[in-house]
Amino acid sequence: MKFIRTIVLILIALFVVSSCSNGANKPAHIWTVTEGITIRLESGTVPAGAEELVVIYENSTDNLTVNYASGVTIEKYEDGEWHGLKYIHAIGWSDMNKWLSPNSINEHTISQLSILEEPLSSGRYRIRGRPGIDVSSTWNDGITPRDEVEWEPFPPYILEFVVH
Repeated sequence: MKFIRTIVLILIALFVVSSCSNGANKPAHIWTVTEGITIRLESGTVPAGAEELVVIYENSTDNLTVNYASGVTIEKYEDGEWHGLKYIHAIGWSDMNKWLSPNSINEHTISQLSILEEPLSSGRYRIRGRPGIDVSSTWNDGITPRDEVEWEPFPPYILEFVVH
């Protein structure tokens, strides 16, 4: 009986530990893209009516360059489902990619909150985006053109925040 109880406890512990990792589409305030590269919100709590959010991209690797686009999706959790926020008028996200060199930190301000149909109200929200990584480590070599760099896409990151 002790043996079975021990096995059950080990299985429960393994389940808990495995569910704590940032697998594809699991929400977090800090998202680990891969070892040494994280994406996080400046704050997990935002005041109602906020007009901007700050996302911080950190790369503590010595050889990987991160590519991320400025366009993100912002959603609110209501009635048991996630719903995309609506804007007063159509907006165009910049397709301009941003680059995060090895051993650096970038802050990206999402300022489109001021043109939402409704200002942020109390509730649970999330931001979704997609990073890429230069797996060939050639982006910073000064020789290889951008369009010849080998990029590895990663699952979308999800950063949750609460509005009070």
